[in-house]
Amino acid sequence: MSTDSTTAPVGATTLTIAEEWARLLAIHTEAAAADRAINAIYDAALAEGSEGDDFTKIEANWTATGEALHSARDNLLLAAAPDYRAVQWKLAQLFTEGDYHGDQYISAWHRKFTDAVMADLARIQTEFLEAWLSAYMADGGSATMEGNGSKVWLGHPTFELSPRYRRPEGDEPIEAHLSAWQDAHYYATMNARVDALKMFPGGTEAIKACMRDKGVQCIALPKEQAA
Repeated sequence: MSTDSTTAPVGATTLTIAEEWARLLAIHTEAAAADRAINAIYDAALAEGSEGDDFTKIEANWTATGEALHSARDNLLLAAAPDYRAVQWKLAQLFTEGDYHGDQYISAWHRKFTDAVMADLARIQTEFLEAWLSAYMADGGSATMEGNGSKVWLGHPTFELSPRYRRPEGDEPIEAHLSAWQDAHYYATMNARVDALKMFPGGTEAIKACMRDKGVQCIALPKEQAA
C-alpha cells in the first residue's frame, strides 16, 4: 500500500491523503504570505502613528489575516500526514523555538493536535508494514516468531524455490549466466528489504506486534499462491 493510493477517512475527502495534504499546505502557504504582508503594513502604520478609519481598516485586515493563518495551520495539523516529512512539519509547528519559555517549558496544545500526530505515526508505520509484508511474502519471504515473542526470524527460500523463479531460456552458457544473475538479484532484493525494515522506525517491533495481534507464530505466502 503506497501513500498515493491511501484514501482519507470516509466523509473527510475524496482526495488521497497526499493530495489533500498538498491542497491544505498550499492554502497555508498562501495564508502565511498574506500574514507576513499585512504584518509589515500594520507595523509601519504603528510606527507612523496612524489612527482613525484607515488604521481601523488595517487592524481589521490584520486580525482577519491572522485568523485565516491560524485556521489553515489547524486544518493541516488535524489532517492525515502522508509521510514522515509532514509529521516533522507538524511537530515544528507545535514545538517551535518561539514557544519555548526559559529552557524547560513549551506552550500547551489541545490534545486533538497531539493525538493527530500520534495517529499519523501509527498509520504510517502500519501502511509501511503492510506494504513491506506484501512484497516480502510475494517473493517467498516469511516471518516466524519465537514462542515467547522476544524475537522474530525473517527468511526466504532459494531462488529456484521462490515464486519468482522462471527457468531461463537459451543456450546452456546463456542459461547459466542468466540463472546466476537472477539468483544474485533475488538474494540482493530480499536482503535489501530486511535492511529497509531494520532502518524503519519500529519496523521489527511492528512485525512482532502484528503477529501477536493476529495470534500467529508464522506469516508466509499460502502454498497455493506460492506454487
